[in-house]
Amino acid sequence: MAGSIIEGMSKSPAFDNFILSGFDHHSNKFEQLNAQQEIIKKSDNLEEFLKNNDVIFLGIKPQSLTTFAKNCVDDVKYTTLWNNKVIISMMGATSLEQLTNTFHHPNIIRIMPNINAAISQATSAICASNQELINKYETVLNSFGDTYIIAEKDFELFAAIAGSAPAIVYLFIDAIANSAVKQGMKKDLATKIVASMVEASGAYVQEKLAWNQNARNLIDVVSSPGGTTIKGILSLEKNKFAASLNQAIEAMLSKDKN
Repeated sequence: MAGSIIEGMSKSPAFDNFILSGFDHHSNKFEQLNAQQEIIKKSDNLEEFLKNNDVIFLGIKPQSLTTFAKNCVDDVKYTTLWNNKVIISMMGATSLEQLTNTFHHPNIIRIMPNINAAISQATSAICASNQELINKYETVLNSFGDTYIIAEKDFELFAAIAGSAPAIVYLFIDAIANSAVKQGMKKDLATKIVASMVEASGAYVQEKLAWNQNARNLIDVVSSPGGTTIKGILSLEKNKFAASLNQAIEAMLSKDKN
């Protein structure tokens, strides 16, 4: 996810006058990220990185936080260097309280982005230790997509409907494309057509929300009496399409809670 965010940020005009830099114990990650062009400058060590950066994106695994705190925060070489930094954490299942206790100060923003950050179109949840932080770093937070301020208690739900759900959309696109292949269309053309349709349909829903319409209302707009669309919709309902999606979201939440 860190790689997707960096890729998206590098494409944003907001960062034309900034240098993105980072530090990772695993140097091959930087080599992979910079395969096409150098979009992030590598710091040779953590001390150098902390001295040169005020806003830190934290992209480590939640299970590594304790070790990270011991080796990279509480170590006397680094403790004071974290003072007054703003930490933007993309760690799942790691609360603001845990992060505040780890870094010993409250300048923490928590984000939950998705893979679309790579094309600067992420759908990200954000919360922070105080609203002023969000206001101050709005440009940074919006540089790789849209952000939604939500209660921290809803982050796991957000992860299911926006973080993991793109995979469901990819499955949906592939399934419709395969149906077209079955009828004789080439797979790459069918996929492009369906992907374009999905993108525009999402934009259409967003526009109509302003007029107090929801996605269910729009089904009726597309469906003519006795037409082909309503036959397809009724077939999906007969096969429990909506119920299957609901079960998928519940399965994601169940896994997250475990």
